[in-house]
Amino acid sequence: MASSFQPIDLNPSIQITQHKLNGLNFREWYQSVLLVIKGKGKMGYLTGTSATPPMTDPSYSNWDAENSIVMAWLINSMELKIGRTYLFCKTAHEIWTTVQEMYSDLQNSAQCFEIRSALRNTQQGNKSVTEYFNMLVELWQEMDLFYTVSWKCSEDKLLYDQMLEKERVFDFLQGLTKELDEVRGRILGLKPLPTLKEAFAMVRREESRRKVMLQNNPTIEDPHLNSALVSRKNDLKTIRPKEAKTWCDHCQKPYHTKETCWLIHGKPADWKPRSQRKAAASVNVAESSADLKKQCSAIFSDEQMDMLKNLLSQLKPEASAPANSTANIAHKGNGQFSFLSRQENTGEWILDSGATDHMTGSLADFTSYKKADKGVTITVAEGNSSMVVGTGDLNLSGLKLKSVIYVPELKYSLNLPVN
Repeated sequence: MASSFQPIDLNPSIQITQHKLNGLNFREWYQSVLLVIKGKGKMGYLTGTSATPPMTDPSYSNWDAENSIVMAWLINSMELKIGRTYLFCKTAHEIWTTVQEMYSDLQNSAQCFEIRSALRNTQQGNKSVTEYFNMLVELWQEMDLFYTVSWKCSEDKLLYDQMLEKERVFDFLQGLTKELDEVRGRILGLKPLPTLKEAFAMVRREESRRKVMLQNNPTIEDPHLNSALVSRKNDLKTIRPKEAKTWCDHCQKPYHTKETCWLIHGKPADWKPRSQRKAAASVNVAESSADLKKQCSAIFSDEQMDMLKNLLSQLKPEASAPANSTANIAHKGNGQFSFLSRQENTGEWILDSGATDHMTGSLADFTSYKKADKGVTITVAEGNSSMVVGTGDLNLSGLKLKSVIYVPELKYSLNLPVN
C-alpha cells in the first residue's frame, strides 16, 4: 500500500494530541485523536478497513510499517500507566476498539445526565459573553457524542437540527446577566428566531457597546454620612467613579434604570426644582436641630451639657469661616453619641451616631500612638475601603478618647459613640 505522506508526517514519536488519555477524559481524547488520524489519511487502520495482507504479499511490509506508526501514535497519546498495557497489541484497530470498550462513557446514562444538568445550571455570572458561550459549546459537543442517530429521512434530520438549534438559543439567552435583558428581549422578539451564531454575535456586540458607553458616561455618586451634624455650603462634593453602576436601557443614559426612567413613567408627583429642594432642606435642618436639642436635654445632665457646649464653643471655626456654619448634635439609641471632625482642620466637630470606631486622619492629634498590623482596612460611609496605619489615644479639650484608629486617607474623623 503506497503512502502519499512524507516520512516526517509518519514520525512515530509525534504526540498527536495534548489531551492524553488518563481514564477520565475519553471524550476529549477520542475526538482529538480522530481529527489527527483523519488528517493523516490513516483512519482505515483504526476502523479495520485496512485489513492485514498476507505476509507473502508485497504490500505487507508497507502495511506493517504504517500500522506500527499508528499504534505508536495511539500509545504516545496516553498516560504511561495506561499506554503500557497496549504495547503487545497486534494492530492499531485492536488498540482502538479496546480503549473504546474500556473507557467510553457514551453508554453511561449517569454521565449524560451530568452533562445535561451542567447545561441547565450554566450561567454567565462574571464571565464575558465569549467565555460563557464557549462553555456552552463544549457541553453541547459532548452531548452530541451521546446521540448517534441513523436518520431514514434527510428532511427529518433537518427539522431535528433546526429544533435543536432553537433550544440552544434559548439555553444561551437564559444564562445571560440582567444587564443584557434588553438585547435578550430584542432577540426573542425577532421572527424568525435568529440562529445560534447570529444570537451570539448580537449579544457580543451589545456587550462591547455597553463597555464603551460606560467608560464614556461614568456616574456621579454623592457621599452621605449616616448622621449629618454640620451644615456647610459646598461641604459635600460629588465623586465621579470610573464605572457607572446604573444604566437605563431605554434612554441610554446613566444614573437610573428603565424602571425609574422619566421618559417612560414621567416625573414623580412630589418632584421639585433644585432651588425649592434647597429651601426645604434648610427648614428641615432647623427643625431637626430643635428636636435634637430636646432629646439631648432629656439624656445629658446639666453639667454634661455645659461641658459639651464649652467644647463646641472652643472648636468653632475662625472668623474667616462662613457665617452660616452651624453645629448640631445627633442622637440615636440609649444616649449614645459620637464625634466626627473634618480632616481639613476647619475646627468643626460632628457628633455621629453611625460610628463604630474612633477614627481620625490627623496624626498630630495623638497623645500616644503605635503602628497597626499590615492589611487592616476600614469601610467608611462613602463605601470606600481605607488602610489603617496605627492606633492611639487623643485628648480633645479635656475629653479623652482611647483606641483611636489613624487612617491617613480618611476625609472625616469618625469616633465611637460615648455615653
